[in-house]
Amino acid sequence: MAENVSPQEQLLAIITTCLHLEGAAMNFYRLLAASEKQGELRSVWGSMAGDEALHISYWKELQNLVQENRIKNFFDDPAAVLGALDSLKEQINHMPERPEELSVDEAFRQAFRLEFVLMSPVFSAFFHLFREETEGKSPEVNYSSHIGRLVEGLRQAGVHSPVYSMAGDMLQRLWESYQLNAQRLAEINSLRNILPVCMHCKRVRNEEGNWDRVERYIEQHTGAQSSHGICPVCLKEHYGDLMED
Repeated sequence: MAENVSPQEQLLAIITTCLHLEGAAMNFYRLLAASEKQGELRSVWGSMAGDEALHISYWKELQNLVQENRIKNFFDDPAAVLGALDSLKEQINHMPERPEELSVDEAFRQAFRLEFVLMSPVFSAFFHLFREETEGKSPEVNYSSHIGRLVEGLRQAGVHSPVYSMAGDMLQRLWESYQLNAQRLAEINSLRNILPVCMHCKRVRNEEGNWDRVERYIEQHTGAQSSHGICPVCLKEHYGDLMED
């Protein structure tokens, strides 16, 4: 990405790439639904496509928010994030071009592969951070159900495979871990905003109105442990005599 690209343009490029990935997933599921003769399984693929359509509306809403300058770029290295998403696009591009020709077993195999591609920490970060800004459109609240529909589809199709069962469990666990990371990212992101700090003792006022040591505040909000040292300026100011000796 060019160096003169603004942070907001970088954020918009990231969101547009996420939108592309969700669009590819929706088309894949729609083609499966259109070609499936078994009613229950057709309903499964249709529901998966419907979920992706909702996800797409979320990303489009984020595009609008960025263009209106209502949300800011929160990535420390947006170019690296975009590079990681581009690698996911490459994997999506290698999905079967004609899903309607797949067997039931192969269709589920490709669907699980697709969901693992889309199981990105970038997605979960967006889903969590901008729940309020998108007024309930965030997929975070029903993403577990989205994965569950795929697992339930296996049962309805009569596909009994411990490998697929394990894959479904892995997807759920991976999503839960990404949710936890997104919560931590939100907490760290909140620390970047203006904090009420005492001008004398440098304590931070917490959400309850109490004044905490900054180390305690950071530990509670991020889980990070603090260690103590002394900077060169303070070393000279407080121990200058010892240094001279």
